[in-house]
Amino acid sequence: GLGNLAPKFVEAGAKANATTVAKIAARVESLVKSDGAYRVEKIQKATNTGDAVTFRTFAERWTSGELARVYPDHVPVKSSVSDDIERLQKHVYPRVKDVPLATFTREHADHVMTQLPVTLRRATRRHVAQLINRVLNLAVFTGAIASNPLPRGWLPKAPKAESVGKESLLPSEEAKLLAGRNAAGETV
Repeated sequence: GLGNLAPKFVEAGAKANATTVAKIAARVESLVKSDGAYRVEKIQKATNTGDAVTFRTFAERWTSGELARVYPDHVPVKSSVSDDIERLQKHVYPRVKDVPLATFTREHADHVMTQLPVTLRRATRRHVAQLINRVLNLAVFTGAIASNPLPRGWLPKAPKAESVGKESLLPSEEAKLLAGRNAAGETV
């Protein structure tokens, strides 16, 4: 039945060009009859019209607000989208931008995480992991992939609130900082 064909359609659609996507959509529509047109239209809107839906092209649909427009009840517009774009461009895209969603694995996600600078705060590392996971969850939701390859519990643990921002200065750094101030604390 259709249940056995759905993963094959999703996999083929993720690698397909616009013509092939149209053929797949027509076949799915013919199989699911009357309510199929709505579902097929939604999937087509969220699917790349180029040759393959890559991690980057799909993530850019999210950060551009396209997914929020297509799925307004399920994908909210993010207020911190500029931070997300910066983290994706700096840490994620250089490692996995051209990986097709259909072949994205946990190993790809783990590779991104192992390539993060060791100097990044735990909270930033978690943000990067959350972005990868969110893109994959959205891809599942839209039908671009059948399932998220990341297991439950893959996200790094969140740092404890009291440990964030409690870095201290070395005595030499403190001396340099205070060197330009007088006894009243005013800058000289």
